[in-house]
Amino acid sequence: MEMCYEGAFLMPSNYAIMDEEEMTYVEGGGTKSFTSRRAAAAEYKKTGTNIQIASAFGGAGMAVICGAIGSLANIPGIIVGAILGSIAGTAIGSVTWGIGTKFHDCSYDLSQMKDQSKACKVTWTNMGADFYYKIS
Repeated sequence: MEMCYEGAFLMPSNYAIMDEEEMTYVEGGGTKSFTSRRAAAAEYKKTGTNIQIASAFGGAGMAVICGAIGSLANIPGIIVGAILGSIAGTAIGSVTWGIGTKFHDCSYDLSQMKDQSKACKVTWTNMGADFYYKIS
């Protein structure tokens, strides 16, 4: 392939420089403001715990659902429930457990900050299966 432009590369006069973080693919996220760091830490700790409890019961619930489907399809429900429930419950449980852990990490970081009565804002970014947070 032949180069069609051999001179120095010139940028338009109104270009803007972006850092790497701005160019990263992001799937979603959000921002929530709190009246105090203490309130934010408490809410994220509670949310993380609730997510982890749900993930622990998710595997058992998946086994029951798969067992019921297996018995309706005249397949021994215990086999279907044990195999499919274990596979699906482990997959879903590990992802949701990780999300709950991120909420606990955020809660811990907030609780370690000085001036617990200061207002703060927590921004969450979802990049695939990973969640990142920034406290400001």
